[in-house]
Amino acid sequence: MWAAYFPASVYYLYLSIRARSFHFYSATNPGIENGGMFFESKKDVYALIPNEFYPPTLHFAAKVTEEEMDMKMTEAEISYPLVAKPDRGERGWMVKIIRNREERNRYVQLLDRPFLLQSFVDFPVELSIFYVRHPLENKGKITLEHARRFEGDHYDTYLKMERPGGRCLCAHWDIDSTETSFAPFTPYGTVDAKVVDTKMAKQMSFAARWGSGCGTPFDAEAFLNARPQFDWLEGMLFSRKSYPWTNITPE
Repeated sequence: MWAAYFPASVYYLYLSIRARSFHFYSATNPGIENGGMFFESKKDVYALIPNEFYPPTLHFAAKVTEEEMDMKMTEAEISYPLVAKPDRGERGWMVKIIRNREERNRYVQLLDRPFLLQSFVDFPVELSIFYVRHPLENKGKITLEHARRFEGDHYDTYLKMERPGGRCLCAHWDIDSTETSFAPFTPYGTVDAKVVDTKMAKQMSFAARWGSGCGTPFDAEAFLNARPQFDWLEGMLFSRKSYPWTNITPE
């Protein structure tokens, strides 16, 4: 794994020498600790965002009682399932879906560090927006090409490697042999992808593709033949072809 990161380390040293600072990256997001590069406090980041733009969230210290969590969850009207995540952590480490009080208490004992409890968001549509602003510019822009690539991302945040499966953004549970949020090889994952940039947003349009964000087709017949444990889905599970990105306009 270190061999894969070595070229990036060399490039980092080059950029540091060029910028005359080992912390040049902090200029990217000056309002966030470490520029949002690593190990920033999620609690501090949420404090910068208006409450209406993120789910109800509670922050707890490492040593917290069950009764205190119960009380604050009741006051904040946060119920199960919910999402638990360490206040500081990278690449999805210890981010878990918690389904009941017992799972919550086990999570807190295992983590033993400050953490957040957050309402689980189950929206049918998820959009990614990439906003970039140069420090000398008053206004930034939303990029489109990077958003398309992001929607088709196959990076496993737990194994820290390129690996299509349930833990990547372009979810492919149907080819994942590990037990993540679902049983191994569960036919589940992304069914569409949508992105928008500044220009398209002004025109009330967006770009979308039907099927997985990476464009990988799904063959239901081949899947059921290979995974007979899901034969009960026959007649309900359908193939999904790969379609190109298409611009959707108001007309």
